[in-house]
Amino acid sequence: MVMDYLLKVARLYYQENMNQQEIADCLNISRVKVYRLLMKAREEGIVKIELHFPPQDFSELEIKIERSFGIRQCIIVPTSDSMDNVYSAFANALISVIDRYYKKGMSVGVGWGQTIKGTVEKMNFTKKYNMKILPVIGGSGLVYDDDDIHANSIVSLLAGKSGATGYILNCPAIIDTQASKEVFLQESIIRKIVDQFESLDLVIVPIGYIGPDITIYKTRDIMAEDIEYFQSLGIVGDINSNFIDDNGNLVPNKIQDRIINVTLESLKKINNTIAICNGEKKIVATRAALKTGVIDTLITDTSIADKLLSP
Repeated sequence: MVMDYLLKVARLYYQENMNQQEIADCLNISRVKVYRLLMKAREEGIVKIELHFPPQDFSELEIKIERSFGIRQCIIVPTSDSMDNVYSAFANALISVIDRYYKKGMSVGVGWGQTIKGTVEKMNFTKKYNMKILPVIGGSGLVYDDDDIHANSIVSLLAGKSGATGYILNCPAIIDTQASKEVFLQESIIRKIVDQFESLDLVIVPIGYIGPDITIYKTRDIMAEDIEYFQSLGIVGDINSNFIDDNGNLVPNKIQDRIINVTLESLKKINNTIAICNGEKKIVATRAALKTGVIDTLITDTSIADKLLSP
């Protein structure tokens, strides 16, 4: 009798697409009984469930990275010889994250650099967002090869695409001296933005490595000898120009105190920190950044993801 019910319940559920309550009503048994019979059908091997994943499924690796580093979400896109393809995939991933966390009037912080800019350029929103967008690092300075990768420009671009309100931080990213930085921070127009850093609802930041094509070198904010200096201190990368070692620790240095940005401590207080990075050269930096505990969502490509869990 039990086997008859077992077969019938399994057939009604999996082949006739009836839900559990409909089966319970049809057979005059409880819904709990239906559930137990369905579970038994799987235990007895009457029902076998197979998952057929598409060739470009990265969910298994995403879950491993999430569990290994204790982050909320990892989104992996395919590496491509075309950066347009990578940025388009990053853009779609970022839109989906923003959409899930969106709430009216929320504040979004945005960092600088080519990866963030390239991603934002490819974003195509299907609706308007009532939110504020702020830079999380100083914005003025040199434009590198006519390619404006500063946070202010990226904020303007993202605000225009999403229908949000953008704000500008009118100061350099790196000030000449720490004393000069304190003077800048006394200016009300700058203070108005900086005071909002710890209350951001969501922030989008880059992960950088230490090399000759990092943003602050391109913009001539630091020189080649500064890169050598960073490396001599054991610095392997940065999150929004917060310089870290391979264990994710902030490394004190003569430049850090001159930067106007969202600090690592402030990032820890933000609920949704999204880090975006691509390229094999950033593997060590990305692994270190994940150890800081500030990243909630990582959006990256397979050139990094495939090696993140390696020793």
